[in-house]
Amino acid sequence: MKAGEEVSRLAWKGDGRRVFIWRMHNGRGFVRLSQYAGHLVEWQARDDDLLADDWIVHTVKRWV
Repeated sequence: MKAGEEVSRLAWKGDGRRVFIWRMHNGRGFVRLSQYAGHLVEWQARDDDLLADDWIVHTVKRWV
């Protein structure tokens, strides 16, 4: 994510959710979740997500 790539979990079963860092013009960043149909929400991870080992990286980059 720090390199600008999106990640998701295999446990999410391909439903289109992806997590990435959203950078503001002032350099601040927020972790955002891209949900179904492109809706973006701020994301707060659960313990299950933080400790999971089934994360995958997608090749799309949001920023460099």
